[in-house]
Amino acid sequence: MKTLIIVLTLVSNVVLAKTVNPQGNFVRSCYEDDTDFLASVITIKNANWTFTHTGYEDESCAKPYIVYEEKFSAAIDGIHLDLQATEASYTTLTDTVTEALNMIAYCGFQDWKTGEKKIVTDLICDDYAPPRVGETRFTIFQVSEDGSTLALGKKSFGNEGTSSERRHKEVGSGHYIKN
Repeated sequence: MKTLIIVLTLVSNVVLAKTVNPQGNFVRSCYEDDTDFLASVITIKNANWTFTHTGYEDESCAKPYIVYEEKFSAAIDGIHLDLQATEASYTTLTDTVTEALNMIAYCGFQDWKTGEKKIVTDLICDDYAPPRVGETRFTIFQVSEDGSTLALGKKSFGNEGTSSERRHKEVGSGHYIKN
């Protein structure tokens, strides 16, 4: 009987610690982030995770003006998610935004073209530094039991995600819905 309890305990621990690797597209519809209105998609194909954030001029997310995209190679261990950056880019969607970015030489470029993707990995873009190639973000993730929602870790004091010791400890409130 004692052996049976030990075996059942070991089996249940293995099942509960099972690593889940979600696949497909997960969408977060129109939401406000600081003063921006965004819609975001996480596309997951094997170890490749792509975060696409579309910026909108309006709160109903009807008028897109820019797309920011980050690509990562992911390593998953239980709920731990390590995202190693491979690329970051912007694509302007309106001539007005294109002209404005050219005027301020955003990310060091003065040749922005509407609809053309600009790789900005390793650059400084005004007061924002996109990830450097190979830079790793250390976070956690949670997938609903039926696989229909995905939530990622959020920054908190001392847990900024900059190292495995500073890995995010809490899941954020913004959930992505499987598309």
